Amino acid sequence: MPVLGRFQRATTVLRDPGRAAAALRRRTGGVCLSLGAGQVYVAITTPRWTTIWEDATPRTILQRAVRPLLRGLSLLGPVAQWSGLDWISVAHRPVAWVGWEIAPSDATLFEAVVAVRDPFLPPADTLGYPKREEDALRDAKPMTLWDIGILRGAEEVADHIARGLVETLGLPVEPGDLPTGGAEFGGEDPPVVWGPPREDAIGFLEAGLALEGGRIARARLCGDFYADSGATAEIERFLQGQPPESTAMSKAIDQALAGDRHVVDGIRRPGAILGAFLFAADRALRPQ
Repeated sequence: MPVLGRFQRATTVLRDPGRAAAALRRRTGGVCLSLGAGQVYVAITTPRWTTIWEDATPRTILQRAVRPLLRGLSLLGPVAQWSGLDWISVAHRPVAWVGWEIAPSDATLFEAVVAVRDPFLPPADTLGYPKREEDALRDAKPMTLWDIGILRGAEEVADHIARGLVETLGLPVEPGDLPTGGAEFGGEDPPVVWGPPREDAIGFLEAGLALEGGRIARARLCGDFYADSGATAEIERFLQGQPPESTAMSKAIDQALAGDRHVVDGIRRPGAILGAFLFAADRALRPQ
């Protein structure tokens, strides 16, 4: 079952329009996942990111949150390691995805999907993205715990992870469901003109614009990145009313992300967000 990241545009990510229309969407950002029975889902929720990790900031929340998961997975045998991006490896193979979200209220969600017998990524031929020039997993093939010889059932893996969470955080662990229902990004009411998806650190980035009277009436930013849930809304709000040219859009994006309140992660190249909107502007300004 495909589950989209919060900021992904369904019709770009999934090749089949029917699957795109029916896909669930996580509250966290990141790539499209494939969820099945042979996996363990983990979530840590807090009223604020400092509730559990007093020294955390929005930019370090993932670094703090992966520690109990690393401890739990390491109890299975080989040492688990965090990539620094959005996956965890065991025996040098990616076997788990990790992600985060911070709501406007500062409520924080950390999620992880551990591939026990079912892989966490969907088959490549179901995705609509162009072929990447640089592999997001650094040429490390994603595998399951069974693939690397850890022949444990999902319940036993879940017990070890729960033990890691209790030992590291001292918090109770309860069964729960996948939080879904993030805002439907990529909607086109009123229509926007989309630029092409552009490759970046962990996936792709794309933007759309609607112009009225030579100025931006509506802006959309979508992709495989992570961000607090207010960041993209601020970017889109600051772009409204601006002319669709580089200097004005760059200033608006910088103003939207000024300070420490908003975080956008998983985008490596400086100016990548501006570049995505420039591609959209180029298409929106063409004669229809």
